[in-house]
Amino acid sequence: MLKDTVMKYYLEQDYNCAESIIRGANEYYGLGLDEKALLAFGGFGAGCYAGRLCGACAGGIAAVSSKYIHTRAHAEELAQKRVEAFVKAFMEILGSDLCAELKEHYWDGALDRGRCRKTVELAAGVLEQKMEEYRAEDEA
Repeated sequence: MLKDTVMKYYLEQDYNCAESIIRGANEYYGLGLDEKALLAFGGFGAGCYAGRLCGACAGGIAAVSSKYIHTRAHAEELAQKRVEAFVKAFMEILGSDLCAELKEHYWDGALDRGRCRKTVELAAGVLEQKMEEYRAEDEA
């Protein structure tokens, strides 16, 4: 399961929410992102360190984009729809895409208990569900 791969990065290797989602997705889905590309996601953790867009959501957006954008985002309507569907599902399950709001519901500040563990787990579940739907659509 994607969640297991993501949580390995989050809990065992101490990556932030965004890094854990994109690294887990890169490994699980074979996205082909190199280490330099993965490093670019570090700044999305903690809502871009400003409580804004949730890093786990940003990592999921990046995974969908990496899988389905082949030229330019604005030239790929299907990829746009898939990113939009991921964000919509994320917000339906978690209630928001804003880090500050999510922390009010899911944050566990104790380092040994996983900080935003629940948010990361839920985000990984949403991403896996959507990626499975997209795979099925592609095969149909």
